[in-house]
Amino acid sequence: MARLMREQGLRGVSRRKWTRTTVQDPAAAVAPDLVKRDFQAQGPNKLWVADITYVPTWTRFVYVAVRAGRLDPSGGGLGLRDASTG
Repeated sequence: MARLMREQGLRGVSRRKWTRTTVQDPAAAVAPDLVKRDFQAQGPNKLWVADITYVPTWTRFVYVAVRAGRLDPSGGGLGLRDASTG
């Protein structure tokens, strides 16, 4: 989506102040790229992908976590939680 918007000269608009949701630990080890950016699954239940993002609401941040099997999206899951409670 970002690439398509950039190609059309479009930008999203947010009237909210930017809030930093993550503070990196410079001493922490970087997680390895176990699939080497190759997201082609060799069969069912061989590759799962996941993502997490913070979503601002009117009153607080919530985070949304999603996971899905690469060849079986119906076997995925979704989680939603108030970011202030962990």
